[in-house]
Amino acid sequence: MECELTTEELKEILNTDISSSQSDLTKLKTQIEMANLQFPSKASEEITIEKILLSNESVIYLCRVDEDAYDINLIEENHDVAKQGIIKELSNQSQPTQLFIKYCTNCNRNIVYRYIGNQSDTQYDVVVTVPELEEILKNK
Repeated sequence: MECELTTEELKEILNTDISSSQSDLTKLKTQIEMANLQFPSKASEEITIEKILLSNESVIYLCRVDEDAYDINLIEENHDVAKQGIIKELSNQSQPTQLFIKYCTNCNRNIVYRYIGNQSDTQYDVVVTVPELEEILKNK
């Protein structure tokens, strides 16, 4: 089953005034559920975002790496470059993504990109911490 929303429909859903009894955590969970409707999705030739998970500490993007096309160990070796790329990407996003980041910070959740090799199952996490997310919001 495929579900598509226009940018305007998505903005309307995200900007709807929800009763004050509904917490930011509930809003964050709803956004993750909506986002998961679009996955799996190719982030690049080598990487597919499979889904987003929510833990007590983080919002986790599960990213499968095609090891025939990319050496997953390069993610660990170039951790700082990968992290800066993610921060730059998050900084350049639209209003709905900024709202998502706000809910992450309000709920004290990091954003983690978990890269998993499709053959080796080797896993590397690139973590954008709550203070780094707050800095992204400040610079908007």
